[in-house]
Amino acid sequence: MFIAGDSDDAKKTVSTILNDFGWGVVDVGGIESSRYLEAMCMVWVLTAMRTNNWNQAFKLLRKGTRRLIRPTPGASSANPGWDIASPPADSPASS
Repeated sequence: MFIAGDSDDAKKTVSTILNDFGWGVVDVGGIESSRYLEAMCMVWVLTAMRTNNWNQAFKLLRKGTRRLIRPTPGASSANPGWDIASPPADSPASS
């Protein structure tokens, strides 16, 4: 989940909640960066309306990485605990 804001404490709290729900967190910076997240939301809505498919999401891909990064179960703001694992054998990233 992409987040933005000027309060580090608030971003830690939100990150903990998102991790508890199994979401990875990408902090894009201060509140001024939220304008770009709002534009992404509009792209999401327009695409969903045109295709009548609301079951979609954005995903951040990083070039050159072949590993999956996901929150470790039981992660908290004190211990974000990112788990780096090899992708499943049948995924495109494993070839």
